[in-house]
Amino acid sequence: MTNRKKVSVGGISFDDKGRILLVNPSYKERWDLPGGILEVGEDPVTGLRREIREELGIECRVGELRAVDYGASDWEGAEIIMLTFFVELAARTPQDFDFTDGEITEVAFHDPVEALALVTPRMSDRLRVALRMASGGEHGILVRRPLDPLADVWESAHR
Repeated sequence: MTNRKKVSVGGISFDDKGRILLVNPSYKERWDLPGGILEVGEDPVTGLRREIREELGIECRVGELRAVDYGASDWEGAEIIMLTFFVELAARTPQDFDFTDGEITEVAFHDPVEALALVTPRMSDRLRVALRMASGGEHGILVRRPLDPLADVWESAHR
């Protein structure tokens, strides 16, 4: 059996009004953070820089890691670890971005509360932790979901 684990990276960036940058991918139904899946042998910082360059046509500085999430199965059936970082973008307005490759259809800054409603529930959970709108759990950044049966077994065994 091969290890089908993937690592995805996403970047949270703000404009001068405190709004979060979201991208609207052509291949997903909901808005998302800029980022994507790491390539073989690629570290998270290099991968996030590459993804932002590919999606937005700009450079960025990768800052603090703010949320870590785990999914037992992504859209292709692989386990996935999702890392969310703060990023500082070289450009500050959507007009400065080059997203003409067809992967991204729109780019816009959204109020944080509005952004939570535009993304998937899983991404909303990560954003809440990253923005300190929700507790990150015992490790500080791990997103814990109430429907996680292993977490419930662990807690009952260690009470």
